[in-house]
Amino acid sequence: MAITLTCTNTEEHTMTIARRVMAERAPSVEFTADDSLTDIGMSSLDLVGLMLAVEAEFDIMIPPTYIKPERFKSVSAIAQMVESIRKAA
Repeated sequence: MAITLTCTNTEEHTMTIARRVMAERAPSVEFTADDSLTDIGMSSLDLVGLMLAVEAEFDIMIPPTYIKPERFKSVSAIAQMVESIRKAA
């Protein structure tokens, strides 16, 4: 039986993934779901790694039309994107 994640759980799970990606670069950086990922120090390469990790963790494929800076500006924005993709499937 599949588990349906609520938006809050999706955001929490996405935050865990983002922290794991960020820990490789700067383990002491604290951030919230609404903080700008580039402002906390994520590079474009980090964001690509985050995108790939999100795809793997949520078992989704992010369509090319969804790959826009505004969809990756924060953990909250990524979680909303994941929910949108899951609802469209």
